[in-house]
Amino acid sequence: MWARRGLFPLISLLALTACGDATPPDPDPFHHPDRLLGSLDPGYVGDQGCLPCHADLVERHGRTNHGQSIKAVLAGDLLEGGASDWIPSPADGLEYRVEVSSDGTPVQRERLRGADGTLLHDFRVPMDLVIGSGNQTRSFLAVRGGVVTQHPLTWYSGRELWDMSPGYGEANDRFSRPIILQCLACHSDLPVLEPHTQNIYQDVPGAISCERCHGPGAEHANARRRARAPAAGEPDPWIVNPAHLDRSRQMATCLQCHLAGVITYPDGEDPTTFRPGMTLTENRAVFVPELQLEDPDWVGIDSHPIRLARSACFEATEMTCLTCHVSHTPGSELPSDHYVQQCLTCHTGEDHAGTPGPNPLCSRPDATTPEEARSGDCVSCHMSAGGTSDVPHVRFTDHWIQRRPGPPLDPDAGRPVIESDTPLRIVEVGALGLRVDPDLHRHRSLAETESLRADALFHFYETMHRHPGYLPEVVAAGERADTGGNALTRGGRLALARAHLESGNVDRARELLEEATARTPDDPWGHLLLGALLEERMGDPAGALVHLDEALRLQPRLGEARTKRAEVLYALGRRGEAIQELEGLLRDDPLHRPRSWFNLGVLQAESGNMAGALEAFRFAGELDPLMGDAAIQAGSLHLAAGDVEAAERAFLRAVTVDDENPAAHGSLALLRLEQGRIAEARAGLLRVLELDPGNAPARELLGQIGG
Repeated sequence: MWARRGLFPLISLLALTACGDATPPDPDPFHHPDRLLGSLDPGYVGDQGCLPCHADLVERHGRTNHGQSIKAVLAGDLLEGGASDWIPSPADGLEYRVEVSSDGTPVQRERLRGADGTLLHDFRVPMDLVIGSGNQTRSFLAVRGGVVTQHPLTWYSGRELWDMSPGYGEANDRFSRPIILQCLACHSDLPVLEPHTQNIYQDVPGAISCERCHGPGAEHANARRRARAPAAGEPDPWIVNPAHLDRSRQMATCLQCHLAGVITYPDGEDPTTFRPGMTLTENRAVFVPELQLEDPDWVGIDSHPIRLARSACFEATEMTCLTCHVSHTPGSELPSDHYVQQCLTCHTGEDHAGTPGPNPLCSRPDATTPEEARSGDCVSCHMSAGGTSDVPHVRFTDHWIQRRPGPPLDPDAGRPVIESDTPLRIVEVGALGLRVDPDLHRHRSLAETESLRADALFHFYETMHRHPGYLPEVVAAGERADTGGNALTRGGRLALARAHLESGNVDRARELLEEATARTPDDPWGHLLLGALLEERMGDPAGALVHLDEALRLQPRLGEARTKRAEVLYALGRRGEAIQELEGLLRDDPLHRPRSWFNLGVLQAESGNMAGALEAFRFAGELDPLMGDAAIQAGSLHLAAGDVEAAERAFLRAVTVDDENPAAHGSLALLRLEQGRIAEARAGLLRVLELDPGNAPARELLGQIGG
């Protein structure tokens, strides 16, 4: 997994190719001929291809934050901070800790205890990869069969503590938060996603390489091997040097990862198809809440360009990220006054002794001479360092350069949630951290721009601020785009269909999904969504099955389609095939689908396979300890088999994890009746009626025992 693609072919080429004239340079090196192949572009050679000429730069880059962006967690690794204490999840009462297992494997451990301290659940998942340089955080990933997900605990380096990963305090995704391509492509070097999946990868490479900033290096390496070089003083036509790009394109190279927001892509583009030298808007559209551009206290962890754009320094000069940051050298190895010296390149203070000039030196009272003025720490005074709005426990240097910055945010205040009673307006921003200039849209049609906006609005609604007020906006933008013929992007069409569906306009949603399957027949998601609509809203499981079969023909590992297909097969009375579908799905991905394990248990029980059903319910409860239904079903099977003790444990667990479930209390009450514990049975039945006043069986049983 960690061998860089292209290494062995490149070495062979270097060894066997004779010298001669180089192929003429690509007339447009910013748009490599194989660019839309993304990670699979054969022009990539990896850092090994750079070593023959640039060994010193490659070695130094490997020590930078970018060069430490991801690595394997090896057995026996000493974890930062050592084993943690138990950390409770504020969302659900589960507890987590980091420890090293008996075989030396670093794991994250999850447990659930009853009110009396009884251990009800104990689960461990190895930590396979660590992402983050450690400058702010280190988070951990699990990789199972190519499926990449995040762990619940993160190491917050600056504060030297373990705590829930960002966002987990509000919604505990446990070990199943998918790491989508946008995330992994910014923490590793061009991963290869299994087409049309969310988080299944053919390859998860190592840390960010030279080519993320310089573009594919094969043509450059080939030219050098043939002793070809650019004319003196001219930029190399076979490779991109960001220092030679205009301001917007130079910053776009950095902001492919350092500009966060809701990101949508035109058809054919994704995070790996960006090439240094492109404008950001050619590859993607980045949307943020308009308030983020206006609120002085909205400091996002990846809001560098948005904050920098508010600075007078940025407005008055052509400064970029590279004005201050040195990409090839670790920050710890830079001179202690490095950033001050960058300020002094503009703030010359030539008029310090008389009338202040356009770029004066520091005017603090104790600086009475130019030498004293140059001795200050510009950054600590004019760029506040504190917390962020969206990630807790981090210390962020605010890139809004101010004469007198306000107080920094509390490092513990970060919460990645939107709290507003009304929808927020979201706007597109570009590489300069400003609203996108319409001139930058010249390569897009107006319809495509509206389609990208519709896609972004629905994503914002679905993942960040679930307010129904966004749905009319999605519909309006999407329908405006649809008047442009086939101008709706794939994502925009699906977003428009889903917005109509959530608004109750089923017929229009179906029409759009049928158009999607006709216009993009190789995309399984249109077939999946249409199949789900036909089964759930139209009562047509036979029609649904046709589209689900096509979705899986296009992408056999699309787990969402396999799950829905099993439901449809069951609705059609084809129980055996439904069991086979679920068993196949769970062989491929046994760790992240507790509901599928539960459904398999139900089907196995209906088929008379009680042992298989019990095993499936056990897995469901292990993967989701808060699934009370799995414990109820397991307890019922234990009771039927005469194992009263196991049934009691299961029912007690169900009551503990799902106290609002009348079936949990009813099942335990029935067991207490069999045990002759009438008072406890009566209390359980009364609780059933408290939760479900119309429950006739509970009322009848209470009558029989004098309740």
